Amino acid sequence: MKFFLGRSALCLLLFAAALLGGCGRNTPARPDPASVLAKINNFELTVSDFLDERGMALAGAYAGKDLDKYKKSVLDEIINKKILVQEAQKEDLDKRKDFMREIERYWEQSLIKLLVRKKSYEISRGITVESHEMLDEYKRMRRRVDADFVILDGRAAADKLAASGENFDSVKEGLVSAGSVAEDKTDWWIAGDLPEALEGALFAAAPGENAGPVEFDGKWVVFRVTGEEYADIGTFDSMKNELRNRVASRKKEQKLREWIDGLREKASIKINKNVLDGIKPGDGQ
Repeated sequence: MKFFLGRSALCLLLFAAALLGGCGRNTPARPDPASVLAKINNFELTVSDFLDERGMALAGAYAGKDLDKYKKSVLDEIINKKILVQEAQKEDLDKRKDFMREIERYWEQSLIKLLVRKKSYEISRGITVESHEMLDEYKRMRRRVDADFVILDGRAAADKLAASGENFDSVKEGLVSAGSVAEDKTDWWIAGDLPEALEGALFAAAPGENAGPVEFDGKWVVFRVTGEEYADIGTFDSMKNELRNRVASRKKEQKLREWIDGLREKASIKINKNVLDGIKPGDGQ
């Protein structure tokens, strides 16, 4: 299934934007590896743990202001994992026989897998799919949208473009000249081409409407829908099972994300920003 901008091109663009930055800032002294970077409930995450966890041997070329964004992303991933491990232990999932068989090689990974599987089952039992939701999904799968897909560097520029109405093209040209547009591509899009947050905004818009801005990996995305058409994918009745499964799966994924966010909100998390700022490229090699 295709991705936007060419899957590899956009991924490289957004990943590079999240890493590359200017150099020459004054930064804190490099911390002791034993320094506590964050406390996650009763767990203390040291600098050494942080670097070992990710194998974070940062290349010198990535030093700069956006290194902070990358380190924060790594830290967020570790915090989520530790919270899930703690939750699994609280539910005694680490004492199950099927878990013990995997403990030697995949202790934390297996524990999280068991916890998420258990929660997914609980969530699935409570999910219902209405007929109108399947019909909406059917229309969404049939629909093909022609749209201008614009990635911008700042929220202010994205807001301006999204509010431009019929002046979309001229406003976009001005933002291109100002250096605010990171990428611009016009293409046909179908369900599954884009990440859910972007796709939801795009398919909610009618021809002649702007969609967004939507935040995506540190950038802002705005669409301009210019046309649409519908494909013959089979009858609604023949696709009911597939439609029901697609809607149920999307609902389950959303509820899982909300559950993980809820665990994090309830957890006691204290991040030592000075220690995080002091971690330098090359640490952990």
